[in-house]
Amino acid sequence: MLHVTNGDSAAERIRALGLSGDVLPWRDVLHDGPVPRCADDAELRRVRARFLADCGWTGYDQALDGLQSRDVQLGQALGSTEVQLWFEPDLYDQLQLLQVLDFSRRHGGAAQLFLVSSDDFLAMATREQLLAWHQERVRVSEAQLAIGTRVWNAFRSPDPLELGRHATEDLQILPYLSQALKRLIEEYPSVSDGLARSERQALEAIRSGACVAEEAFRAAAAQEEFSYLGDGSFERYLVRLAAGETPLIRSVDGSTIEEAELDDPARSLWRRPLALTEYGSAVLDGRVNRETLLPLDHWIGGVHLSAETPRWRRDPGGDTLIVKQN
Repeated sequence: MLHVTNGDSAAERIRALGLSGDVLPWRDVLHDGPVPRCADDAELRRVRARFLADCGWTGYDQALDGLQSRDVQLGQALGSTEVQLWFEPDLYDQLQLLQVLDFSRRHGGAAQLFLVSSDDFLAMATREQLLAWHQERVRVSEAQLAIGTRVWNAFRSPDPLELGRHATEDLQILPYLSQALKRLIEEYPSVSDGLARSERQALEAIRSGACVAEEAFRAAAAQEEFSYLGDGSFERYLVRLAAGETPLIRSVDGSTIEEAELDDPARSLWRRPLALTEYGSAVLDGRVNRETLLPLDHWIGGVHLSAETPRWRRDPGGDTLIVKQN
């Protein structure tokens, strides 16, 4: 038996239950960085390993080895033993679930594939709750595999309109997926102010008195129905908001806001006093659009948001993607 879950904390909780089989943590932050349509699994692993290494979270070879061994372990289990998928309702987990469902469809199908659906965070659940979710696991259907592949491919497309259509569908066959996709769309720049939802939450937290990144992270997470953004990705948002000649946030002591390096055990950025700039206040107040101040250069799935690519923007209602022409 193989248990597949979102990361190391959840994996430890599952191991502690004493269930038979190995536990495989699916280590990747798919909502962050490029996840383009690639020629094959190997090419996608190289893209993701390069991104993870460029973030300073790991080395390239280490990341690539981890992604490859992960895929090999799941591939060997499919069709030969029972595989149980333990994933949470949040965006982080639902994207991982899509990848695993698509991989399973292409490498063995749903013969012995089961879904353990939780409505809360695995790492915070009691032992009794975890066991109850395990007892309620259901066999993954061919229809669930098909939806997993369809939405996974839409997520990796350079055209996000298909993903937007999926977000408005009734996808109760995977009960938390539609909500997760709607949350993902909220990471596109808003037509009204140019901010992603996470950027606005970070700025609002700092303006409301969150003096350091750690406090801003907790305040922003409290605005989520299902918190999904990890501290490393949150740091990347802060670095993005502090970029250029007209940054929206600044370090109170005047030091440069840069991502924490692997050799920075003190995590200086995490505890550095932060403040809004006049530009940040202007954007929050609706007097200036973020995109006139800060360049866009990041990925959402298969979509590269930059000055050289189609300007995908979110409408004020938050549910629709439109192209705003240059």
